[in-house]
Amino acid sequence: MPIYGFRCPACNREFEVSRPMKDAGNPVNCPLDGQTATRLFTPPLKIGQRGVDEPPVPAAPQPAQRQWSHFGHSHGAGAAAHSHGPRGA
Repeated sequence: MPIYGFRCPACNREFEVSRPMKDAGNPVNCPLDGQTATRLFTPPLKIGQRGVDEPPVPAAPQPAQRQWSHFGHSHGAGAAAHSHGPRGA
């Protein structure tokens, strides 16, 4: 269920209410003094966006890549084993 932010105009307290989207526009009373609160609108987060004060998520460790080089050319990780004849043959 979505969470909506509200602010009480009397005591200035900010609080959140979890409710179905169909009830998003319904009035909410402040939990302290019972006054009708004003809904706060914030920009939506993009997928993968994080708060400014949150530490970055560490990158997943990359597997070591082996590189083979022989007879003048290289083979990257996943290359099938093969042999080359003697040079100049």
